[in-house]
Amino acid sequence: MTKQKIHTLLFILAFTLLHAIPLNLINLGYDEAYYWQWSQHLAAGYFDHPPMVAYFIYISEKLFGSSPLAIRAPVLFANILVSIIMYTITARMSKSHKAGLVAITLFNILPIFALGQIMITPDIPQLTFVSLAVLFSYFIFEEKKSSTLLWIALGLALGCSLMSKYTSIIFAGVIYANILFNQKYKYLLKSYKPYLSIIVGLIAFIPNLYWNYHNNWDSFVFQFYNRHNSHVNHFESFFGFIGLQFAITGFFLFLFIPVLYKNIKQNGVTLFNSLAIAPLLIFTIISMIVKMRFYWALLSYLPMIIIYAQNWPTYKKGFWWLCAVDSILMTLIVIHLCSPLITLPKPQDDAYGDINGWDDVSKTINTFVAEQPDPQNWVIISNDFHITASVDYNLRGKFTTYSLPSNNKREGNYYWQNESALIGKNALILEDSKHKFDPAELYDCSSLSKYQDIDVIYNNLLYRRYTLFECKNFIKRK
Repeated sequence: MTKQKIHTLLFILAFTLLHAIPLNLINLGYDEAYYWQWSQHLAAGYFDHPPMVAYFIYISEKLFGSSPLAIRAPVLFANILVSIIMYTITARMSKSHKAGLVAITLFNILPIFALGQIMITPDIPQLTFVSLAVLFSYFIFEEKKSSTLLWIALGLALGCSLMSKYTSIIFAGVIYANILFNQKYKYLLKSYKPYLSIIVGLIAFIPNLYWNYHNNWDSFVFQFYNRHNSHVNHFESFFGFIGLQFAITGFFLFLFIPVLYKNIKQNGVTLFNSLAIAPLLIFTIISMIVKMRFYWALLSYLPMIIIYAQNWPTYKKGFWWLCAVDSILMTLIVIHLCSPLITLPKPQDDAYGDINGWDDVSKTINTFVAEQPDPQNWVIISNDFHITASVDYNLRGKFTTYSLPSNNKREGNYYWQNESALIGKNALILEDSKHKFDPAELYDCSSLSKYQDIDVIYNNLLYRRYTLFECKNFIKRK
């Protein structure tokens, strides 16, 4: 191995170790605990997303245990893999080792990626497989290494990215649209290989289609209709989405726009600049109609970084300012999650309350149930799946947990919990001050009484209050 490769790997390892610090310090958040709960009930699909994040967590827990760092270990492996891919493509395209290091740096410091790498979410497997698809596409489209194996690998990577998040369909669509409409790549239409890759991708995605078919297309309906039909925002959403794109990239877009203009002027429309533009442009247009999640556009930023890194000497000053500002910003965010630096107008909306206090909740539940004459007959109930998942993870699955929302809607826990088995059980009902509800209005019990409040306090401020209610002989959900 050459000194250059050793230095590159050490550079990647240094960033990976920096990412590992918050992964170990911070307890699982609501969403992460929910995805952990998926991994305890493996399936080909879930209400919110395809299943790949559950598979990642399942494998990681089997290998490394159930600590927050162990559950999030796929984040570190993804960081190493994507960093290597970013370096490989950039260094080969620009024939510059320094450009490859710039690509690694940008991937690790831009807030959209750096923040995403302090938690395990469906974005992690999506990022992993999309980056592999970018690598295979580079070899096929730019280096013209059009082997059957590469095309199969491309189809498999895109299929697995769809098994991670449905938004990957846009990325896949841009790749194949280039073959159809871009004169530079139309010669590929004469080969069977692109069609083979599409078939492979569809085969990889079939399990999720099958799951949706047998579950009333719940996941598709939620993602493509229910999530958005009540959030029509028009231009308010549009300007908010655009502003957030500059914020979550640490204003990297200001550096990228002139580079992109220069790239298109010199090279015309290429696979990489179309991959950089299309996802962001599509989500921006849709944001004029419905509210978009700001992080859905992250698919655009991998090719953006590669294009920029090839031209970074021209914009060197801006690059170093970006590194300094984003590094400081990310450090402050991580510190705030551990020890809040400022007080928000509503402290109970602070994420600090989402991830703290669970040790006390778990100890209280364990102590209470252990003192009961029939501890095996106790379960945990909440009306919010986030609360249910968090208590389930922090108790490491010791008790059966149920999410029973007030409107009887179908959500994540619906697909594996057996509500009929709850009848006649005794339950601890958990409510928190962010998801307030009155258990007496939701559930019938032979007797219902408040047991204990558990407060999450920092610097004399109440960040969250958890309340436990004792339900003897659960009868039904109202």
